[in-house]
Amino acid sequence: MSRRPPAARPDGTTSRARSLPARVRAVELRRILRRAALDRRACLERHARTPGRVIALNATATGRHRITLTFRASGTDGARPPAASSYLVKQSLRPIRTARDFRRARALCKGTCAFDEIGLGAALTLGVTDLRRRRSYHYAVAARDNVTGLRGPRSKSVTARTR
Repeated sequence: MSRRPPAARPDGTTSRARSLPARVRAVELRRILRRAALDRRACLERHARTPGRVIALNATATGRHRITLTFRASGTDGARPPAASSYLVKQSLRPIRTARDFRRARALCKGTCAFDEIGLGAALTLGVTDLRRRRSYHYAVAARDNVTGLRGPRSKSVTARTR
């Protein structure tokens, strides 16, 4: 069997000639995206700031189906200002003792609990609702950097039991 030559289009180009620039564009786009990812990674390594540990975490049952969490705002660069404005709050029915427990615990606020206009060391309050009665819940919190979104070390775990 012989191969048919590509069909000519009204503008005189063939299908191979027309698709070649698209392939070249795709390769070029992948190269640009790869370079951008490397540049971003290098920038994060150079300027990455890890937020400080959240301190003074406290959980208090305030009703049959509600627990209130309070903690102090940590800095975005260790203990230095400005204060982190978003936090990763995790809830579990089991104690949160290890990094693995923290990863497996359920995140509240769709993964990022955000607070407006806070100062370093300010008291933050978060109400957790729709809980089951007479059940113990365990919580741990980690601050997120305002610019890079990097997560800091997790707090100590606290426990509260609904009424």
